[in-house]
Amino acid sequence: MDDDVKIEELIERVHLLNKETIIVSDINIDYKDRKNYDKHRLVKGLRGMNFKQLVDFITRPVSKTCLDHVYCNQPQRINFVTTADIGLADHLPVFVVRKYARENLNRQSFRIKYRDMKSIDENQFKQTLEQIPWETAFVFEDIDDVVYAWEKMFNSALDDHCPWREKRIKHTTQPPWMISAVIEKLHFRDHLLKVARKSDNSADWANYREARNKAVSAVRSAKREFYKNAFEENRNNPKATWNTI
Repeated sequence: MDDDVKIEELIERVHLLNKETIIVSDINIDYKDRKNYDKHRLVKGLRGMNFKQLVDFITRPVSKTCLDHVYCNQPQRINFVTTADIGLADHLPVFVVRKYARENLNRQSFRIKYRDMKSIDENQFKQTLEQIPWETAFVFEDIDDVVYAWEKMFNSALDDHCPWREKRIKHTTQPPWMISAVIEKLHFRDHLLKVARKSDNSADWANYREARNKAVSAVRSAKREFYKNAFEENRNNPKATWNTI
């Protein structure tokens, strides 16, 4: 198997963990030669996984090439990337400085409750509903008591088959560019990821990668369109423009 393919598969496994990742390596691809760089299989794979290359200066003076790269999937968290003119080797050392800030105590997170529908068996759920003595709800004369008794039996069945779960979310609202079409592609990508993880089938992984690339493209397109329209609308309003940014 080609080394680039092996590297791409290893990075793919890390990418699936959905964690901040910084890759620092002598990757032996000249970033200054953008025509050939953009065509490279590994570069395309990294871009598809939302990694950005941050080194834009020469790292091997002898050949005037940029072979030592820094890839990051959270580039906004990198303060700067630099080098030092040290003659220890034919490659210059590359330094990456990441941003660190004090925890914002005013920043709020929210917890939501939802029913876990992942492992529900529809046939078993239907059987449970058929076995519930619904008629017992109608022994009450007050309609509110009837509804309460019915809901209690139904919710008890739901609790057995679709238990409540709780998770923390950072924001209660989506960014303005997160339109329904983008959300659908993200959900479809996540669905195919679950399928691929469960089956570990190469065809399912290929379907996931295709959906992932389309989702990344949709996000970028939606962001670009939103900011383009916002800047156009606020052309004569600098304050509104900065608020948009």
